[in-house]
Formats: sequence, C-alpha cells, structure tokens
Amino acid sequence: METARGRLGSMLSGLLNPDLALRELSKKTGVARSTLQGWMNGRSAPVTGDEDAFWSVVELLRETADQEGPTDAQWAEALRAAQGESAAGQAQQRYVGVHRPAHEAPTTPPRDRTAERAVMNAFARETRAGAAAYLCWCADAPTGKTSLLADYVLRHRPDKVDILSYFVSPAHHTDTLAAFESEMARQVGTFLGEHPVQPPHGAAEWHRLFARAAAKSLREKRNLLLVVDGLDDDAAWPGAAADSIAGLLPLAPPRGMRVLVSLRSCVRPPDDLPSAHPLRDIAYRHVLGHVEGAAHDRQPRPDPAALGRSVAGMLAVSGGGLRTEDLADLVGVARDRLDRLFQGPAGRSLVLDDRAAGAYRLAGPQLEREVWEELGDAGVAQCTQQLVAWIQNWQAADWPTATPPFALAAPPVLFSALSARTAYVLDPARLHRLSEAAGVGAALDQLSSFEATFTGTSDDLAALVPLAAARDMVRRGAREVPEGAPPLLARLGDAARARGHALSASDPIVRAVHLADVAVELALAKLPCADAVVREAAECLPRNRGAHASSGGHPPIDVWARLLASAVEVHRAAGSRAAKPLLLAVVDGHGAGVGEIADAGRLLAEFGDLDLVPALIARAETLSAGPPRAQAASVDIWAALARAKGVDSSLAGDRIEEICAEVERDDALGAVEVLAASASALVRFPAPRPRKAAVLVREAQALSSGFLSVARTGLPDEEQARMRPVLKGALARLAHALADTKATPGDLRRLDQQLDSLPELLSTGVLGELMAERGKWVIHRAEERLAHQEREMADKEAEREGQRRALKQERRRRQDRKNDRHMRAMDEWKAGGRKGPVPVPDPSPKPHVPLPPAPRRTPAPRRTWGLPTSAGDPQDTPPHRFLLQKAEDLLRAGNHEASRELLDTALRAAPPLQTPTAPCDPDPWTAELCQALGSIGGFDDATALVTRFTEPADRARHLAALSMGSSLDGHDTAGAEYAHAARELLPDDADPLLAARVNQALAYAGADSATLAPITAGTSTQRRQASAAVAVGLARHRPEEAARLAESLATKLARRIAAPNRTGPFQVLPELAALLLAAPDVLAPDSPLRNSLHQAVREVTGSPAPQHAATMTVLALLGRLGVLSEETAETAEATVGRWRRSLRPGPGSAPEIALLAAVDGDTDLAWRHAESLPTPAEQSLALGAVAAHLAGVEIPPTTDPQADDRTVRLCLALARAASRDTPSRPETARHTVHRLLGTGGWTRAFPALPSTAPEALPHLTAIALHTAPGR
Repeated sequence: METARGRLGSMLSGLLNPDLALRELSKKTGVARSTLQGWMNGRSAPVTGDEDAFWSVVELLRETADQEGPTDAQWAEALRAAQGESAAGQAQQRYVGVHRPAHEAPTTPPRDRTAERAVMNAFARETRAGAAAYLCWCADAPTGKTSLLADYVLRHRPDKVDILSYFVSPAHHTDTLAAFESEMARQVGTFLGEHPVQPPHGAAEWHRLFARAAAKSLREKRNLLLVVDGLDDDAAWPGAAADSIAGLLPLAPPRGMRVLVSLRSCVRPPDDLPSAHPLRDIAYRHVLGHVEGAAHDRQPRPDPAALGRSVAGMLAVSGGGLRTEDLADLVGVARDRLDRLFQGPAGRSLVLDDRAAGAYRLAGPQLEREVWEELGDAGVAQCTQQLVAWIQNWQAADWPTATPPFALAAPPVLFSALSARTAYVLDPARLHRLSEAAGVGAALDQLSSFEATFTGTSDDLAALVPLAAARDMVRRGAREVPEGAPPLLARLGDAARARGHALSASDPIVRAVHLADVAVELALAKLPCADAVVREAAECLPRNRGAHASSGGHPPIDVWARLLASAVEVHRAAGSRAAKPLLLAVVDGHGAGVGEIADAGRLLAEFGDLDLVPALIARAETLSAGPPRAQAASVDIWAALARAKGVDSSLAGDRIEEICAEVERDDALGAVEVLAASASALVRFPAPRPRKAAVLVREAQALSSGFLSVARTGLPDEEQARMRPVLKGALARLAHALADTKATPGDLRRLDQQLDSLPELLSTGVLGELMAERGKWVIHRAEERLAHQEREMADKEAEREGQRRALKQERRRRQDRKNDRHMRAMDEWKAGGRKGPVPVPDPSPKPHVPLPPAPRRTPAPRRTWGLPTSAGDPQDTPPHRFLLQKAEDLLRAGNHEASRELLDTALRAAPPLQTPTAPCDPDPWTAELCQALGSIGGFDDATALVTRFTEPADRARHLAALSMGSSLDGHDTAGAEYAHAARELLPDDADPLLAARVNQALAYAGADSATLAPITAGTSTQRRQASAAVAVGLARHRPEEAARLAESLATKLARRIAAPNRTGPFQVLPELAALLLAAPDVLAPDSPLRNSLHQAVREVTGSPAPQHAATMTVLALLGRLGVLSEETAETAEATVGRWRRSLRPGPGSAPEIALLAAVDGDTDLAWRHAESLPTPAEQSLALGAVAAHLAGVEIPPTTDPQADDRTVRLCLALARAASRDTPSRPETARHTVHRLLGTGGWTRAFPALPSTAPEALPHLTAIALHTAPGR
C-alpha cells in the first residue's frame, strides 16, 4: 500500500525534468540535496511551518517540466497528508514530556527565532563523544527565553530526540525542588513505562534515573533532551542550603543526554552547585538577543514588591544605574543581603543597566510605572529627596575617587530647583571625575542634554554662560589617550577608570582599540565584565570604519589586525562567547584587510554556532565578488564553514569550485592565490576532493611559471609595484597547496628553483623583506615532512624486519629447549629413573633509581596587552610614553603603587586633544572674571581666585583687573586698594603690557601719577597706547593731569602726520579719537588735540586708499559726537554716507560695522552683520560688542596695541560718549548674549555679564577655582 509520503514523492518525481539534476535544483531553490532526495523517495515530508521551500521546488519543477502536472489543491492535499503521516510516525517514535506552564507562555513568531532553533537542533542531535552536554540561553533584559523554549517544546521539537521539560514559574508554584522532583518523576516514569515512579533522593539517584532514560533513547537511536526554563526563578537559587533545582542537574550527563536551560546572565549560581558544574562555565552560555517589536517587559510580569518598597522606589525614581552597594548605602540594608535578593527570584524584576559597572534598573517601563503608582506622589518625593541628599553628600566630599557612577552621572531632573540642578551639572570637580570615569564624551553629552532643557529665555543666561565655560573646561582637560595606558590601568585593578580612559579617545576607531585592549586584561584577570567591554568595543566600530587610526601620539596602528589579535586573546582567556562580538566586527569591517577577515571567519566557524553562519556566508559572498585577494579570503571562510558543524560541506565545496571558475586568469598572481587556497581547502574537507585539488594545483603551477618567465624578461615599474604586495602571499599559498596535496619531492624542488630564480627587482619587498622567504620555509618544512615520513617508513620496515628476525630466533630457541627436554627425558628413561629439571635462577632486577626532578622555571612576567614596546633613542621618546614604559617595568617588578603613580603622571603628561573649537586660554578669561566680580562687588570670590595664582605677575594682572571693575562701577575704595596691591607685586623689569595694565588701574582708581610704574621697554606704539589709557583713566579724578598728558600725546601724533614718512591717517585717527576720552569735555577738546583730529579726518576723507571699516566707524562716531568743525563734519559725513551705502551683511563686513548698526538702533541689522562674518572669533567679537553697548556698560580702552578688540573697545567708548542720554536695553543685550554663546566665544560676554546675568559669575568662579594653577 502506498504511503502519503510515497504519493507526494511520486508526484515530485513525475514532474522532474530528466535534464534538471538534483544538484542544480538544490542550488536554485536553496533546499539541501539530501532533503530533496528524502521527499522524492518518500522517506520524509516537508516540515510543518516551513512550506515555502516546498512550494519553491514545485514552482521550479513546473517551469522546467513539459507537462502540466497536479493542481495547487492536489499538491496542498498531498502535502497535508504527508505531513500528518510524518507527524504520526514521529509521535509513535519519540516521547515529549510537556510541563503545564509551557502552554501559557507567550508565543514567538517562527521567523523570529530561526537561528536559535537551528542552534538548539544541532545541540539536541549531537552524538559526538566529548561534545558539550549543556546549552544555556542567557539574557539580562526580557528577551523571550520562556517563549523560545515553550515554542521549541510544543511546536518545533526536533526529530530523533526525546524531550523532558520543566518550566520554573513562581506564578504556577513550580519554583521549588519538590515540584521539580514530582514533575520529573512523572515524566521519566511515563517515558520508561513505569508510572508512577517514586522521586529519587539526592543527585546520585537522579543521575541513575536520567541514565536509564538516556539508555532507552540510545537503544531507539535517539537523544534525551532535558529542557529547564527559568532556572534562576528557583526559590532556593541564591540560598546556601542544598535544595536548588540546579543542584540536581547532572554534573556530567550520561551518554545520550543533553541539557538545555535558560536563566538570567547577571545571576550567581546557587551555593550547592558543584564548582566544576557546566552551569558555572560561561563557555556554555549563549546570549539571547531581543526580537524586534517584542515587548520589553517580562512575562509573566514579576512582582517588584519582592525587592522591598525602598529598593524598588530607589530604582524607579533613579531610572537605573544603581549598584547593590549604592542601594545598600541608600536604604540601610547589608550589601550581601541585597546581593542574595537580586540573585534570586526577586531579581526577575531587574536587569543589568551597565554590566561593566554592575548597575541595575527595573525590568521594563511597565514595572517602573507600577512602582511609581504604588509609591504615590509623597513616596516618590521622599525617594527623590533621599537620592538627592545622597548625591549631595558625595558633592560635599568633593567627589572622591570612590564616588559611585550614578552620583557622577545622575539625571539632572532629580533636582527640582533650577539652582540646585545647575550647581550639580556645572560642578567642575564632578565633571572632571566623570570625564575620568566614563570618558570626556559622557561629560559633554550630559552638558548638551542639560543645555537642551532651556527654552532660550533671557533668564537662562545664569546657567548657559557657565555651561559654555564648563564645556570648554572639559574639552581643555581632554588629553590623548596613550596607547597601552587603559589596559595598564585595568591590570593595576582599576577597571572602571581603564574603561573611562578608553572611552575618552576622540576617534571611535581608537576608542574600540583601547576598549579591546582593556577587555583582554579583564579577561586574563577572569573578571566577568570583560564580555561587556568587548561589546562596547564592537559598538564603537560601525560609527567610523577606517582602516587605520592614530593613537596617543603613536604611529598609525592597523586597527583590524589589533582588534583581531585582541579577540583571539579574549577567546583564549574567556571563551568564544566573549570574543564573538569583536570577531564579527572584524568580519563585517569595511576597512578590514582580507587576511584579518579570513582569520576572524575561521575562528568564528570553529565556534560551531549556527547563528554565526548567515553572517559568515554573507561576508564570504561579498568577498567572492571582489578582487583575487578578496576571493582568496572568501575561499578561506568557506573552508572554515565546511569544517563547522551544522553546515553542508558539499555546498561549501561547490561554492569554492565556482569561485575558481570565476577568477580572472589575466591576473596571474591573483589567480595563483585563489587556486592554491582552494586546493588546500578542498583536501582538508570532511569529504575531501583530492582530484579537483590536484587539478587546481597544476593550473596554479602553470600560471606561476608563466608569470615568472615574463618577469625575468622585464616588467614595467608600475607593474612591478602592483605585483610586489601580491607576490609574497601567492608564492606562500602555492607552497602550502603543494604541501597539502602531498606533492612529490620533484614538484617541491621545481617550485624551490622557481623561487630562487625570482628577478632581482621582485626578490625583495618595500621594506627589504625577502619575497620568497615564506614560500621557501613552507617547502623546507614539506621536504622535512616527506623525509621524516620516509625515515619513519624505513624505521617501521626495519622494526618489522627486526621483529621477524626476533620471532624466528625465539621459535628456534623454543624448539631447542623442547629438543633438550626430550633428550633429557630419553636419557632418564634409559637410566631407569627421573630427575627434576635443574632450576635456572632469574637475574636479579636492577634497582630503580628515580631521576632528580627537573628544576622549575619561574615564568617571566608578561607584558601588558596593547602596550607598545620601547624602541629607539629614549631622548626621542615623548615623555608620556617613556613614563608608561617605566610604569610597566615597575609593575612587572611587583611595585604596583609606584607603577600607579607613574601611570597617573604619564596620563597628565599626554598631549592635549586638538579640538576644532579650541577654547580660550584660562588666564585671560579669569582676569576678565575678576573685573566682572569687581563690578558687582564680589570681592571675596575674586580674592579667593587671585590667591590661587602663585606667580607675582599673575596676581598683579588679576588684581589690576579686579581694581578696574571696582573703579568703573563706583567701588572706589576697593579699586584703589587692589590697584596699589597690584603695583606692589609688580617687579622692576615687568612686562610692558602688564605694567600698562597696572598703571591703567591706578589711574582709574585716582592714584597720583608719581605712583605709576615706569615703562621703558617695549615699542613706542606700546608706550603711547599705555599713556593714552592712563590719560583716559586720570580724566575721572585728575582732569588737569589727563589733559596735559593728552595734549602731549596729540602733539606727537600731529608730528607723525606731518612727517615725510608719515604714519597713515587710518592708524592715527583712532589714536587721536581715544585721546578725546581724556579731555575734561569731550565735545570741546583743547586746541592741539582738536587741530590734530581735524587734520587726521581730512587725510582720511581725502585718501584714495580703500576705506578701512574700523577707521570709518570711528569717523562716523566722531560725527555723532559733534566735535568736528562744520566744514570737516560735512566732508566726513559725505564720506561716511558713501561708505555706509555700500555696506551689506556678508563676509566683507566687520565687528565695528555691527556695532555701528546697534548704535543706530537697528539691532536686527547688527545681528545680521555679526553673524555673517567669516569666522566664529569675529562673530563673537561683534556680538560681544553689541551686547556691551546695549547693556550700557563702560568699556575702558585697551593698553595692548596688538589686541584684536582694540578698535572695537574704542568704538564702544565713543558710542557711550555719543549716546549718554540713551537708556540701556538689557533685555536685548541678553538676547544678544544668547546669540554670542552659539559662536563658541563665550568669553566675549564678560563685559555685559554684570548687568545681564550676574548670577552666572559664582558658577564661573567655581570653574575658575577648579582650573587655577594652585589647585
């Protein structure tokens, strides 16, 4: 009688075109050839749920057949019947024990977990001796572990496998050992036909019971699979008593038994689990990824009340990021108690927020909402206040090194008051510690997030201005991360700081390299956070996939080779699971070399994870479409896949042969590399193809000989340069292929002769290396192997001959002894009596003298991973790298403390990062800060800042600035005191610019001119500029002295105008205009100054030279003042009018033009002029001037003739003099400062801050105190 599967097979066979081979049908449909044969022979049927492959086969058969065939309905009916028959047969053949909670687990769409089911199928069917008997699915976040296993047991169970299943669930009261024993006894009894079975007592009896069940499965040629889901939900999981379910799982499962479990990866195994149990080994753990679109909450939903109200409240309010020690400190509970609580069923409410730091958060937003609702508004407020107080305690301690990560990076929203939030975010000590712990990027990201919370109102300046200063401080503190420094920190035991420094690297590629180095050291130290750091390194790579990068002043490093080496070391130290993300990153790296891709692919294939196969196949296919070197790497990956379990080696072999057929023979060396690699691969397959390999080797030899013949006749230079990088690898590949295909000694000698006959230009590489060296070494080893094999054969033949001779001699001796005994017996018989045989004494055995034990060699201390070796002259080595080498030497000598100190010194000595928007130097803006503090009377803060400076010159400069601010805003007594203090600190040989600043402060404070410091050094222009600034200051308190000094300076300038080699009027006019500010009456200056001014104006208006924006702005403001005569004023007005009509906002504008628009009252035009300037520095200068004018502040002239704001400050002073009756516009000034902050030049806002945002100055003082040299 024909079966349903036989009928379906007949239908398929009847439609098969004789011209269509099964291999071609398999290739076109993607269905394995063995599967097609099973369908057509009626031995099997298509799997339920995976009918798409079957219908693709039917469609292809219809297209190639010369007959119509059955209809779709007939095919569907035959398919259902065959599947039903197959399912009924399987049900009769195997046992599936289904635990009740599995039916209530959420379902997972089949397409989402195909790769995971393939991994489980391969594991469940494994029969090799020594194969892993445990498979553990792990995840921190809710990823559907229960859904996966329930779906596997109920709907996708593999054939030839008997299943026992158990689902640990507190909701179903199956979370105890007693419940497990009862259910397992029932299932095993049913399977053995001995129901009911009494539960065994102890692990030994359970092992015997499992062994009986496994033996039954083996007799029926199946495996026994024990599935236990949610093992960590066991109520006894964190306990010390011997009552956990895990403790009953066999340490070494009996032959034929496999154990599949799931648990959270962040939990600690129970104490009764043996130390050598596979569940303690991370090598058996597989990370289960999240399914796209799935819920983020655990199902069934855990009860956060098990954590305790206070613990759950802290986790909900904080949003995560708290460690057990943090929670213990917050809620007053012992840390060990919390550890055990989190490791048990209550821990289902948690997930690891940061695996490297060991921080937790609640498992999903729904749980957080439940806790918030349970707490109520009062409870949330209480938890928030407690959390904030805890953070502020660390802040009061000035953020020591032991500060928890959460306290350093807490969400600012926890602080309800804006002032407290601003004080926390802008705390410079905290930002410094955060940069060290989590990287500069973390600190900058937090500042940017805080900045985004502001709406741009005028009140925001109190926080936004110091925020800009804090951002500059963080950037200024950022230094290059020296190569090898992060792993050295990790080796010294500071894993968190090592990770923070690695994350501080400016380039994502270099960041990945540093993190990989740190992961190696963590893996060697057997720390559990190594895999988390590996994942961080892999996540850095997709953002920037370059082939090379610079690291810490070191020469460019080959990123992918370094990452591959680190992944290999992590693999050795922590297993394949830890190294997998890095290896996948190398395989998928667009800038990776083909050698690194091939090596990483081989390692991944060796892991045996079927979930890696699609990525490797995709990468191999991509490479196969590239140049020959990439095709050779594709062959390497296919060869590795062919040896991996769960992969059809025939498919890999076919693909390699196709690559060989597609390779371009015009590129002889590239073709040699591909053909040789393919030959080596084919002979190493599980089902080798030696004939095809031999054909490929012969073709590669022919191409190589042809290329070398052409090369000896001479190649163009560009062709030689192109061939040289490929030649070395191609020759080595060919030598390997000859050795792998067991070539004759003659073939090896011929290749050796070819290598010896390389042309001179091709015999050495760019770096002087011998191109044939690798190939000759392979040939030498192959010849040695052949010679060794010949010697072994000769030795074996000699041994066999010796054994034959010894056997003949032994036989002869036995025969002689037999003959002797016979002759003696005959002699005794003849003599009529018997004598016993004469005993032959055995030789005494030689006494055994034990060999002395071999001396034990103390292994040399290893070198820190990733630390470059010292090379070259120490004098040429950068200081930070030299210090790193010394720190390494101290560590290897065992002096950890001294090594740590030297390492800290090396990190401080590393060169600063060069950022595109480099901040201003700290000294100038701290002096401006002192002046602003003097304006608002903040003398305590200012003097505290001054005392941080140790050099007298620095103190004098800051005291002079403080005096200027005090004097300008009416604090005359304080201004005089600070000015005289600055004068006392001024040395005799002081810098002219510093002396000029101190003199200006003395003048504004009303000091007598006799107290001024003499200025003899410097240029005449510097001395004249300093005298003019003093004259303007004296005009406030000593107008007569100011007038005399101004008249003297005006006379000198007039002579310069009239001199034959006279100074240009565009330079003299601003200096003369500055002297107006020293006159007792600006509108009625003395005759010498007025005459010189008119002469300079006439020179400017009559000059054919291009009109200078700064000078024309001064001219326009002079016209506004009304100090010019009527005739001169008309000429100036006409010139200024023509110039202003030509002005348009754009790159040709100037800061003075923007200021002039603001003086005219057109603020929008002023902003457009300022923001159209070509550089941020010019934009900030213009906006700062506009803000200062709108705020109505008095700006003294500068004492430095080279200052970039010299003319702008003069124009501000002239504008203030021209519009004394015009009220200030502080609100518009604040909006202008807002715009100024967007340019990055926030220090230009200092003159306007006392009137627009005085609240910002205390925050700026805190930042200045933190960065001052005396800290």
